[in-house]
Amino acid sequence: MYAGGSRVLLAVAMTDANDDSTESSEQRSTESSEQRNTVESPQDLGQPSPTERETEPPASRPLQKRVADSAVVLQQLTLPEHANAMGTVHGGVIMKLVDEAGAICAMRHSQKQCVTVWMDSMTFTSPVRVGEVLRLSAHMTFVGQSSMEVAVHVTSEDLIAGHVTHTNSAYLVFCALGEDGKPTSVPELTVESPAEREHWRQGMARQRRRSQQRDDG
Repeated sequence: MYAGGSRVLLAVAMTDANDDSTESSEQRSTESSEQRNTVESPQDLGQPSPTERETEPPASRPLQKRVADSAVVLQQLTLPEHANAMGTVHGGVIMKLVDEAGAICAMRHSQKQCVTVWMDSMTFTSPVRVGEVLRLSAHMTFVGQSSMEVAVHVTSEDLIAGHVTHTNSAYLVFCALGEDGKPTSVPELTVESPAEREHWRQGMARQRRRSQQRDDG
């Protein structure tokens, strides 16, 4: 009876061991499956699930933008079709490109349709010859409620000689329009460097003078 009892106890112990082994195996399998599910989860990968993606709100428009966010550089190879009767590039062609560069800068900042409302006087310091490359650099200098002042700097490059010459510069004012065609507010301008802060002060002074000229008729 004692020996038989030993065999029974041994059988029970082996059954318990097998059960423990089975439970341990099942637990490892479950943990492994949970780990796989965790790794493959879109949330843990930093990606929204399909349901979250559908319910995400649209990105809001920034309240402020830096000068660099809207800066523009245009380049144009001048051809005979751009020349005047003297064989140099027509001033009207350059003024058109200045207006286009400024408009792109203003629309990039405001993300609205823009119209030109003012162009300060522009002096041509040197002629541009056919075959040279015009380079127009535009950047934001001052922003009001719906108006934006853009500075455009123009140079011409002789590709053969490698000479770069400043030809002219201008300040233009653009107004942003809403869907109703009326002036609408634009993001504020963040000025970061001392030069940008000085451009802002000068732009504000110019805008005040323009307003005074408008009021004086």
